[in-house]
Amino acid sequence: MVKDFSIRNLQEEDYDTLLGWWKYHRFKAPPRFILPDNIADGLMVSHNGIELCSGFLYSTSSSSLFHVEWIVSTPEIKDRTIRKEGLEYLINGIIYVANKKGAKVIYTSLVNPHLIERYKNCGFLEGSTGSTEMVKIL
Repeated sequence: MVKDFSIRNLQEEDYDTLLGWWKYHRFKAPPRFILPDNIADGLMVSHNGIELCSGFLYSTSSSSLFHVEWIVSTPEIKDRTIRKEGLEYLINGIIYVANKKGAKVIYTSLVNPHLIERYKNCGFLEGSTGSTEMVKIL
Protein backbone atom coordinates (compact mmCIF):
# COMPACT_ATOMS: atom_id res chain seq x y z
CA MET A 1 0.00 0.00 0.00
CA VAL A 2 1.27 3.43 -0.94
CA LYS A 3 1.42 5.91 1.92
CA ASP A 4 1.96 9.64 2.18
CA PHE A 5 -1.56 10.69 1.27
CA SER A 6 -3.21 13.70 2.85
CA ILE A 7 -6.74 15.02 2.49
CA ARG A 8 -8.24 18.46 2.95
CA ASN A 9 -11.39 20.41 2.20
CA LEU A 10 -11.43 22.26 -1.09
CA GLN A 11 -10.99 26.00 -1.23
CA GLU A 12 -12.45 28.38 -3.79
CA GLU A 13 -9.07 28.82 -5.52
CA ASP A 14 -8.92 25.04 -6.20
CA TYR A 15 -11.65 25.39 -8.84
CA ASP A 16 -9.11 26.61 -11.43
CA THR A 17 -6.97 23.51 -10.80
CA LEU A 18 -10.01 21.27 -11.25
CA LEU A 19 -10.92 23.04 -14.51
CA GLY A 20 -7.51 22.08 -15.89
CA TRP A 21 -7.93 18.47 -14.81
CA TRP A 22 -11.40 18.17 -16.37
CA LYS A 23 -10.08 19.72 -19.58
CA TYR A 24 -7.18 17.23 -19.70
CA HIS A 25 -9.60 14.31 -19.29
CA ARG A 26 -11.87 15.80 -22.02
CA PHE A 27 -14.71 16.03 -19.53
CA LYS A 28 -17.03 19.00 -19.72
CA ALA A 29 -16.30 20.88 -16.50
CA PRO A 30 -19.25 21.61 -14.26
CA PRO A 31 -19.87 25.34 -13.92
CA ARG A 32 -19.08 26.64 -10.46
CA PHE A 33 -22.74 27.40 -9.75
CA ILE A 34 -23.70 23.70 -9.76
CA LEU A 35 -20.98 22.65 -7.34
CA PRO A 36 -21.93 22.72 -3.66
CA ASP A 37 -22.46 26.29 -2.45
CA ASN A 38 -19.82 25.60 0.17
CA ILE A 39 -16.89 24.39 -1.94
CA ALA A 40 -15.41 22.97 1.28
CA ASP A 41 -17.93 20.14 0.82
CA GLY A 42 -15.40 18.89 -1.72
CA LEU A 43 -12.19 17.11 -0.80
CA MET A 44 -8.68 17.18 -2.27
CA VAL A 45 -6.21 14.32 -1.85
CA SER A 46 -2.49 14.94 -2.21
CA HIS A 47 0.41 12.53 -2.44
CA ASN A 48 3.73 13.77 -1.11
CA GLY A 49 2.46 17.34 -1.40
CA ILE A 50 1.26 17.01 -5.02
CA GLU A 51 -2.49 17.40 -5.53
CA LEU A 52 -3.78 14.09 -6.88
CA CYS A 53 -7.58 13.92 -7.00
CA SER A 54 -10.74 15.59 -5.85
CA GLY A 55 -14.48 15.05 -5.54
CA PHE A 56 -17.66 16.54 -4.12
CA LEU A 57 -20.27 15.41 -1.63
CA TYR A 58 -23.79 16.76 -2.05
CA SER A 59 -26.46 16.64 0.61
CA THR A 60 -30.06 16.09 -0.43
CA SER A 61 -33.36 17.09 1.13
CA SER A 62 -33.17 13.78 2.97
CA SER A 63 -30.71 13.92 5.85
CA SER A 64 -29.88 10.26 5.16
CA LEU A 65 -29.08 10.44 1.44
CA PHE A 66 -25.93 11.95 -0.07
CA HIS A 67 -24.55 12.08 -3.60
CA VAL A 68 -20.90 11.93 -4.75
CA GLU A 69 -19.95 13.62 -7.99
CA TRP A 70 -17.22 15.23 -10.12
CA ILE A 71 -14.35 12.93 -9.15
CA VAL A 72 -11.31 14.05 -11.12
CA SER A 73 -7.55 13.50 -10.97
CA THR A 74 -4.39 15.26 -12.03
CA PRO A 75 -2.60 14.17 -15.20
CA GLU A 76 0.75 14.85 -13.47
CA ILE A 77 0.91 11.63 -11.43
CA LYS A 78 1.15 8.67 -13.81
CA ASP A 79 1.91 5.89 -11.29
CA ARG A 80 -1.16 3.61 -11.45
CA THR A 81 -0.77 2.34 -7.90
CA ILE A 82 -0.64 5.85 -6.47
CA ARG A 83 -3.63 6.92 -8.57
CA LYS A 84 -5.65 3.84 -7.61
CA GLU A 85 -4.92 4.13 -3.89
CA GLY A 86 -5.33 7.91 -3.95
CA LEU A 87 -8.79 7.62 -5.49
CA GLU A 88 -9.76 5.03 -2.88
CA TYR A 89 -8.38 7.32 -0.17
CA LEU A 90 -10.60 10.11 -1.55
CA ILE A 91 -13.71 7.89 -1.75
CA ASN A 92 -13.14 6.65 1.79
CA GLY A 93 -12.68 10.26 2.92
CA ILE A 94 -16.00 11.17 1.32
CA ILE A 95 -17.63 8.18 3.02
CA TYR A 96 -16.22 9.34 6.35
CA VAL A 97 -17.57 12.89 5.91
CA ALA A 98 -20.98 11.62 4.79
CA ASN A 99 -21.12 9.29 7.77
CA LYS A 100 -20.33 12.19 10.13
CA LYS A 101 -23.20 14.13 8.53
CA GLY A 102 -25.66 11.30 9.21
CA ALA A 103 -25.70 9.54 5.84
CA LYS A 104 -27.33 6.16 5.58
CA VAL A 105 -26.94 5.95 1.79
CA ILE A 106 -24.42 7.45 -0.63
CA TYR A 107 -24.94 7.16 -4.37
CA THR A 108 -23.20 8.19 -7.56
CA SER A 109 -23.37 7.65 -11.33
CA LEU A 110 -20.30 6.32 -13.11
CA VAL A 111 -19.16 5.34 -16.59
CA ASN A 112 -15.39 4.81 -16.22
CA PRO A 113 -14.74 1.11 -15.44
CA HIS A 114 -11.59 1.91 -13.43
CA LEU A 115 -13.47 4.38 -11.23
CA ILE A 116 -16.30 1.86 -10.80
CA GLU A 117 -13.70 -0.60 -9.52
CA ARG A 118 -12.36 1.98 -7.05
CA TYR A 119 -15.89 2.49 -5.66
CA LYS A 120 -16.43 -1.29 -5.39
CA ASN A 121 -13.16 -1.56 -3.47
CA CYS A 122 -14.59 0.98 -1.03
CA GLY A 123 -17.75 -1.05 -0.43
CA PHE A 124 -20.16 0.43 -2.98
CA LEU A 125 -22.58 -1.96 -4.66
CA GLU A 126 -23.43 -1.78 -8.33
CA GLY A 127 -27.01 -0.67 -8.97
CA SER A 128 -28.34 0.03 -12.44
CA THR A 129 -26.26 -0.68 -15.52
CA GLY A 130 -26.79 0.54 -19.05
CA SER A 131 -28.66 3.61 -17.88
CA THR A 132 -28.47 7.09 -19.34
CA GLU A 133 -28.06 10.22 -17.26
CA MET A 134 -30.49 12.97 -18.18
CA VAL A 135 -29.85 16.64 -17.48
CA LYS A 136 -32.03 19.71 -18.01
CA ILE A 137 -30.30 23.06 -17.76
CA LEU A 138 -32.76 25.75 -16.71
